[in-house]
Amino acid sequence: MHHRSLKSSWMTILMVAGLATMSLAQETPLAARAGQSVRGAFGFMSTLERQVGLTPEQRDAVRGLLAEQRQKSQALREETDGKIRAMLNPEQQKKFDQVLSQQKARRTSRTSGV
Repeated sequence: MHHRSLKSSWMTILMVAGLATMSLAQETPLAARAGQSVRGAFGFMSTLERQVGLTPEQRDAVRGLLAEQRQKSQALREETDGKIRAMLNPEQQKKFDQVLSQQKARRTSRTSGV
């Protein structure tokens, strides 16, 4: 009898934990549950504001730093793409340009929420 009671207690605990998890999951945006918290700098910024509790001054400073990081990343990406393209023959360059175009379209669709 004690074994059945213990088993029943564990089942109840697991059910309550599952329900609590489902309840929290409903309150959390899907992207955040996926560990992406909306994507990119905006998602990171949102996470910092919620979890760290940035002041308005800190928030503005962090936004500036993230914007600078995006600009540097874009410049580095373009520089690297140029170096790769320079190593390729004309046929490969056409294919490479197509790959870059597809990659850019994917980035654009991710950031626009499409």
